[in-house]
Amino acid sequence: MKQNIPLARKESLVIKELPEETLVYDMKRDKAHCLNSTATLIWKNCDGKRTISQLCELLEGDAGSPVPVEMVWLALDQLESFQLLDDAPLKHFRLAGMSRRNLVKRIGFAVLACR
Repeated sequence: MKQNIPLARKESLVIKELPEETLVYDMKRDKAHCLNSTATLIWKNCDGKRTISQLCELLEGDAGSPVPVEMVWLALDQLESFQLLDDAPLKHFRLAGMSRRNLVKRIGFAVLACR
């Protein structure tokens, strides 16, 4: 695994893209997942070449405004928990051990501070 270069899993998945979300059915695990637009953009671009900062830049381009890097980490954490990554990045040292709830709070504060 290359450090902080995530790679999306593509095998044994059925993918249905809808206007506001993407449905992913994992045939191996017999589980369905619903990805919001942020998680979808991150997952589609986890090609094993893009870094976390490059994924953040893509997200900022899509949003048209600055986005905290923690938002990328939150999406990657979700994708990893759904087992939709072949290579998951090592957790950022500031985020390791942080609960999702605390991470979402942190992102919310960061977004408010950017306005």
